[in-house]
Amino acid sequence: MLFHSLPDRFHLRNLVSPLLWLCGHRVGALGVALTTASFTAMMVFWWEAFNHGSSNPYVGIVGFLILPALFLLGLILIPIGVLLRRRRQRRAGVVEPQKPAFDWQDAQVRRTVYFVGLMTAINIPILLVATYQSTVYVESAQFCGTTCHRVMQPEFTTYQRSPHARVECLDCHTGPGAPGFVQSKISGAYQVFATTFDLFPRPISAPPENLPPARETCEQCHWPEKFSGDKLLVKTQFEEDEENTMTKTVLLMHIGGRHSNGAYVGIHGAHLGDGGRVTYRAADEKRESIPWIGYRNEDGSLTEYVSKEYAEDQGNLSLQEPRTMDCIDCHNRPAHPFLPPEEEIHEAMSSGLIDPILPYARKIAKEILTQGYRDHSDTAGKIAAGWEEYYQTHYPAVFEAHRAKVDRAAATLVDIYQRNVFPSMNINWGTYPDHKGHTNFPGCYRCHDGDHASTDGRTITQDCFACHNLLAMEEPNPSILEELQAGL
Repeated sequence: MLFHSLPDRFHLRNLVSPLLWLCGHRVGALGVALTTASFTAMMVFWWEAFNHGSSNPYVGIVGFLILPALFLLGLILIPIGVLLRRRRQRRAGVVEPQKPAFDWQDAQVRRTVYFVGLMTAINIPILLVATYQSTVYVESAQFCGTTCHRVMQPEFTTYQRSPHARVECLDCHTGPGAPGFVQSKISGAYQVFATTFDLFPRPISAPPENLPPARETCEQCHWPEKFSGDKLLVKTQFEEDEENTMTKTVLLMHIGGRHSNGAYVGIHGAHLGDGGRVTYRAADEKRESIPWIGYRNEDGSLTEYVSKEYAEDQGNLSLQEPRTMDCIDCHNRPAHPFLPPEEEIHEAMSSGLIDPILPYARKIAKEILTQGYRDHSDTAGKIAAGWEEYYQTHYPAVFEAHRAKVDRAAATLVDIYQRNVFPSMNINWGTYPDHKGHTNFPGCYRCHDGDHASTDGRTITQDCFACHNLLAMEEPNPSILEELQAGL
């Protein structure tokens, strides 16, 4: 009685009949269910996102990728279902009315309504939970390094032993907010395509411009303008003689920052103070050659320094676009350090993994590590065999007396090689330069080489004391360390 008392356009049968017409085939019914569920979920998600926001840019996958994709899939399935139903009826010789009458007594009608309602009720929580869990997983370091991006094995291997091993990949590789999310998805889509069809370069290129600005990532934890004063740095090294003579170099690093009086001092103050004082133009993607440098002075004026090569070329040398210097221009491998063999050996010998009691351990270790090996499966046996053979042949008494130390050192060399060299990806010693310092790569000398001059004859300082004081240089027992220890 209630239905008949309403105008025709409000009759339930007229409101539901189009839906039933679309659900006449199981494919169409599935499409309606997907569309209804995903639309409802999107509305809920977007309401929450726009009203409360999210500090995690990857959570946007839920509302901005997966749910719209399901909504689109449902829309595609609906007309497919209509076509399949018509084809089925034509084969059966049945002519279907444009809008089938709604009759609740019809079991087929009830089943259709129950199906749509049930699927909608089930899909909403399933979609929300599943997409959220997927988001949590794909943003994990485990996913980035092993599950999907197996091509990133070298980066993941070095990441696990870096100071940032507990920082998720997306915290550094994705900028904040929607722009960072969209950019990462565009880049990620191509990476999936390149990985699928084996189109990725070997080695993987690492231009810093692919990273968000340091102020959006690094400086969420670090604060370069904070005054840090000086830092004592002790570097332990071993000579290539039979005794593996140990020496120490002691440096007092002028980290600096912004002093309490407002002045910018030290390394961080000179390079990053007042929002970034240095701009530069590199001549190569790895930024190992920097012919042009601009320095903003205290009064706001800009002093340009150019290399002799660039000046003699009258500015015809092809340069990249100007870039404001930030953290990663020096600390370019903070989470993926590929160390030189010398540095790895010094560290292993300092920690006792390679015992200095083994004659010529420093020299032989480098010789073995820098030989060419086909792949990781080829290294374990050859490195261990070469190491043991040397001591068996030249120092049989040492080999017998210190067999456990020889074996441990051999295992350490295998580990050093396999976490720095990846022949299948064309990664060898020195493939990825580290711009921090100037011992193993040009680093600081890219600019502080005495070769960059301004039009008025000024040059970028090459004074060692501008960045550090050298308190001891490769001394067996530096007196400064004895004095410091005595004063404790």
